[in-house]
Amino acid sequence: MMTTQTARPPRRQPRRPESRKAEAPRSSLSGPLGSHKTQRDTETARLLAQVRADLRERDPLEVFRRSLPRLGFGGTTWPVELTHLAATTRLLEYRAGEMPAHLLSVAPPSSGKNWAISMTLKFLPEGACIGIDAGSPRALIYMDADLRHKVVLFAEADSLPGIGTRGRGGAALEAAEDSPAASAIRNLLTEHRLRYMVTIRGEGGEFTVQEIDKPGPSVLFTTATRDLGAQLESRCFKIEMPQDHDHVAAALRMRGAQELRSREPAPPQEIIRLQDYLQRTAPHRVVVPYALWLAGELAKSPIPARMLRDFERLKSLVKAVALLRFTQRKRTAHGAIVATPEDYAAVRVLVNDIYSALMTDTSRTVRETVNAVAALSTGLRAEVQGVDVSDVAKHLGIASSTATARVRKAVREGWLVRAETQQGKSARLKLGRPMPPVEVLPAKVPSGFSTSRRYTTRRKRGVHR
Repeated sequence: MMTTQTARPPRRQPRRPESRKAEAPRSSLSGPLGSHKTQRDTETARLLAQVRADLRERDPLEVFRRSLPRLGFGGTTWPVELTHLAATTRLLEYRAGEMPAHLLSVAPPSSGKNWAISMTLKFLPEGACIGIDAGSPRALIYMDADLRHKVVLFAEADSLPGIGTRGRGGAALEAAEDSPAASAIRNLLTEHRLRYMVTIRGEGGEFTVQEIDKPGPSVLFTTATRDLGAQLESRCFKIEMPQDHDHVAAALRMRGAQELRSREPAPPQEIIRLQDYLQRTAPHRVVVPYALWLAGELAKSPIPARMLRDFERLKSLVKAVALLRFTQRKRTAHGAIVATPEDYAAVRVLVNDIYSALMTDTSRTVRETVNAVAALSTGLRAEVQGVDVSDVAKHLGIASSTATARVRKAVREGWLVRAETQQGKSARLKLGRPMPPVEVLPAKVPSGFSTSRRYTTRRKRGVHR
């Protein structure tokens, strides 16, 4: 028997209540998280408008520099200016092999190492710095902190893994620098990621491996009174704080002037807003169109192997200047900020002496000491053998203890030699091997790189990343 199956009428959809008709379509921005993101984007756009109004016709580097005396920094300002640029490198986008400008400030106690860093931190937004004043060398590894686009400040280098526990002997130093914790920190500095493997015993007695993985990039700031291990120093800019009489005297007068102020002045809000905006929208892509030309110029002179990293830090500082000046810079078709020759010039003023020390193995202070001996040696009578250390101190306007430390280093490096003197008399100094030239970085970038259509396009409005 054949049976027939009648088709069922289509099921009617239930009628939605009238209240559902007015319901807005759902999107990725709906709900509490979406509302928060919309509000954050609105705040960022408003902040951008303020930054453009503040700095469209003003140089943020000049605003920063002029504010330092008002905030209580006396003397030579280049250490703070360089620290400010180094802090800004935390906000850049990095490819493999590129790295931020990590800073190591080396100087005797009470020479202003931490004061220069503290002054820079006043211009950064809240949460931009992770500070470790004192603690376990593994504190940064285990602490619950986001390392992306942050300044990581170890107030004293002794708190860094592989530094505080090392002895003064070479074997002890190498063993300390090869520790797993020290390797993890170095990986953060160069690979922009902190990875650390930990062995954990379970409840049943079995061992498991847990990996701590924290992405960066981060920029490291630390201070020391002595040289550190080669592996860490090769990843950092080493700054020697000024110790000449003029700098110390200006700093001393500033300390006295601070006593007369009724309240502590605030840093310029336009720089804080600029850093806040850049922090919110990090990372930022910046291109240096003359990087190949610059590398070729540096390669014309004998260069140490570590120059590969030093060149990357130089590029990062140039990019930091262009980033701070982004309201006055053009962009590529892909949105990257284009650095100009003026950005390189601003960096060169601050770091030429540092690069001279790196490439010629002689620091600025040692060079000043040798030049002082050369100047004092001119016109000496024939019977006078060499120059006394006290004369060097007087010529440079520094303390005798400071001059003695500099002379000792210059003698050790061969730039000065101790002349033979009679027993019981202080040793006198003569010039040793010739010093290499001072000018290491090219003095000027050809202007053609600033107008090349290959790298630039019209400035765009809006929130740029």
